[in-house]
Order: sequence, then structure tokens, then C-alpha cells
Amino acid sequence: KDKYDYSEALQELSEILNKTLEVEQIVKQTSEKLKQILKVKHIEFNLQTNPDTSNTSDTIPIMSEDKLIGAMKMGEKLSGDPYTKEDMSLLRTFSYQAAVALAKAKLYEKLKDYSRELEQRVRERTAQIQQLQEGQKQIMVDISHGLQTPLTVLKGELNLIQKHKADDTKLTALEKSIDEISTFIYDLLNLAQLETTHRDFTREQIPLSELLGELVEYFAVLAKDK
Repeated sequence: KDKYDYSEALQELSEILNKTLEVEQIVKQTSEKLKQILKVKHIEFNLQTNPDTSNTSDTIPIMSEDKLIGAMKMGEKLSGDPYTKEDMSLLRTFSYQAAVALAKAKLYEKLKDYSRELEQRVRERTAQIQQLQEGQKQIMVDISHGLQTPLTVLKGELNLIQKHKADDTKLTALEKSIDEISTFIYDLLNLAQLETTHRDFTREQIPLSELLGELVEYFAVLAKDK
């Protein structure tokens, strides 16, 4: 039968609602606080879409923007006394605040669920991209090895021909082209390895004039037939 301070009780309930972002914790903590303030046996929260509020004497509706989102069913007081007007005023005021807090908590839970779902999608997408990258690297390695083998055979045959025609400039140009293709293929292999492992780079100057001269020689052969 102890009296309680209305303002103090409402403030304690408001603090719980403002500090708690989980529906389960809001229900648990406010139920314990209301039982302590009003000296009741039990309090039952019903947060279904259309809770039963037919027994208005012990049921407090929880309204959010004129929409019924739940209800509180109050148990008997330990003293056996009925609820006073002050008790009902406290419960109605609390129900308005609880409606806002519960709506905020449900939105927070939706955001957490969406965040977890988004993180899972990002992980799955990242794994897919990694698989595609690994596939591309393997294709590059396979192509490089596949090209290198016939070039090696061709280089061997060319060496046999050069033994008979050592001063043939066309054979020399052909050998140079084969070497350039072979070097390019090794570059592809190195590129594939660089994407998977950490390697030290060797920086050196490149004679641009010499590089252009090699390109001129290469394209001169192609241009001659055109």
C-alpha cells in the first residue's frame, strides 16, 4: 500500500524507454519497474498486430499514430486494492511513450537485420568476384603455357634452318619476333603472379629510341605485303 511519486515514477519509466533500443529489453525492464511502482503480481505485454482489448478494466492499449500496436494486461495488486485514477493516468501516459519507444525499437531491429543482410550480400558478392578473378588468372596462365609450347617448338625448328642459312636476314627477323612473343607471354605469366603474390619490382630506364626502332622493323615486314 506504499504511495509512489507520480513524476518520479514517470521519469524512471521514461529513462528506460529512452535508453533501450531492443523490444525484448523494453518489455522486460518496464514490466519490472511497473510491478515495483504499482506493487502488482504480474504484467503481460501483448505486441501482436490486433491484441485483445475487450477487457478494458485491466488492459491498457498501446497506440501509435491512432493505430493499435499492442496492449498491457495488468495483474492484481499485491494489496488487493483496485487501481486508482492516478495509477490509470500513469499507465496511459506510459503507454503513449512506450508506443514511440517500441516503434523506434522495431525500426532499429529492421535496420540491424538489413545491415546483416547487406553485409552477407557483400561477402557473397566479394567471394564471387574473387572466384571470377581466380578464373581469369588461371585462363591467362593456361593461354600463356599453351602459346609458349608451340613457340618453343618453332624456335627449335628455326635454329635448325639457320644452320643451313646462317646469314638470312628474314630468318633473323623471324627469330626476333618469336623471342618478342615469348617475352610477351612471360610478361602475361608474371602479371598473373603479381595479382596473387607480393613481389619486388626492379626499376630501370628504357631506351625509347631503341624500342621504337624495333617496332619499325616489326611493322616494316607487315607493311611490305600491304
